[in-house]
Amino acid sequence: MSTMQHQHQHTRTLGMMAGAAILYAAFAACTTTKASDSSAVKCTPGNYVFCRCEDRSEGTKLCHPDGVSFDDCKCDGTQPPTTPTTPDDVDSGIPSTPLEPVDAGPVTGPTIDAKCAGKLGLVAGAATDNATYVATYAGAGVFTTSKSASSPGVRGPITILPGGTSLVATYLARLGYLGWTKLSASAWSAPQSLGDGTTDGAATSMTVLGGALRVFYLGQDARFHMGSYGTSGWDIAFTAGPVAEASGDAGPPTPGKTAPVVATVGSAITLAFAGNDGSLAREVFSSGTWSTFTKFPNAAAYGSAPAIAAIDPGGTRDELMVYPGRDLLLHFAARDAANKVWSAASLFDTAASSNEIALQGLPGGKVLLLYRASNGQGYYATWSASGGFAPPAELVAGKNPELASVPSVTRGQCGSDATVAYVQKDGLVKILRLTAGAMSGPFDVGGIANVTFAGVGELP
Repeated sequence: MSTMQHQHQHTRTLGMMAGAAILYAAFAACTTTKASDSSAVKCTPGNYVFCRCEDRSEGTKLCHPDGVSFDDCKCDGTQPPTTPTTPDDVDSGIPSTPLEPVDAGPVTGPTIDAKCAGKLGLVAGAATDNATYVATYAGAGVFTTSKSASSPGVRGPITILPGGTSLVATYLARLGYLGWTKLSASAWSAPQSLGDGTTDGAATSMTVLGGALRVFYLGQDARFHMGSYGTSGWDIAFTAGPVAEASGDAGPPTPGKTAPVVATVGSAITLAFAGNDGSLAREVFSSGTWSTFTKFPNAAAYGSAPAIAAIDPGGTRDELMVYPGRDLLLHFAARDAANKVWSAASLFDTAASSNEIALQGLPGGKVLLLYRASNGQGYYATWSASGGFAPPAELVAGKNPELASVPSVTRGQCGSDATVAYVQKDGLVKILRLTAGAMSGPFDVGGIANVTFAGVGELP
């Protein structure tokens, strides 16, 4: 029996109750961890900590006896000095130790194209400690790897995109903070907190609009927030800054919203999310204004984050969305490039059950889907407007490993159509490269061990 026949049979013979139990357990475990982090002590009672005023000046606020809540931010010039006696007392983020080199060990196995030297970068971390790894491909199979032993930590998938001449990474950090780092001139900055925004979502999302990076997250106020990255760094006015969810004011809120996912086509950003009531919704940011949200009719979403990708211009479709349904299978819809109307959802009937997915646009109007199935293994499939999804393939043909998290994917800039990074269950990081529909690799990333999440990016 072929791999595809076996997977198709697995999908069709999987008991729905068993599949539901597997996915619900995974989802519940993630939710439990997040709740534990958000309820942890964030400040020392009686201390004054840093806060950001509406005019972007610095203020302070008093930590309450519960170690979590604060007085209003004092911005009148009479505020007492801050007293950060522990790392978590700094409301603008969690300090990070400097990066220290890590021995990447000898080169084993195949090597990545030399033209990727200095352009291919990775960030990785574990769900159980506060260390963060960064790595840059140096050529001849060698990665220059460093580690911050104590940092904001990594608690979710990592997104890495080019921002000017740098690679910029964002991710969910501990205690609900956002983490970030950047690769410039072949060197990574020390990981740090991205301002004083805190999230209730499982991940951040990034996209590029008008040459500027935008980051999105679900705040602890149950609303979506957006920030931008420019030559002077991040605009971190999250708590008082622009609110991405116009639906919070224009209609009934979606209960149990997932983290947002975003994609840019032309001068407009599409933001999508699911709710725990089975809803799937989207809204559009254009000319500085958010639309009211629109629900996909009869979506019956599972309640975990969907994935969305922009499609290269020139074809009949300009965006693709994939989401887990309540039937525990993957569904997809595409947007018409001319009238911006979304198609009715279709079932990806040869894909195994999954609620961990990632999408990336490919040359020629195609899209790459990656997912971590309920058996813990990774699979991929390509989509085209004319043929829909091709049958899924094992991430590593014939030797498909169990994964610690969903793979990360980026558009190839140095010889591949797309580059994929994944973390095996044993905590090691590997890379695959998709070219003309074929995967090559895996390539070892030396010096990184015992991690849960890894993100990959490439500079032009």
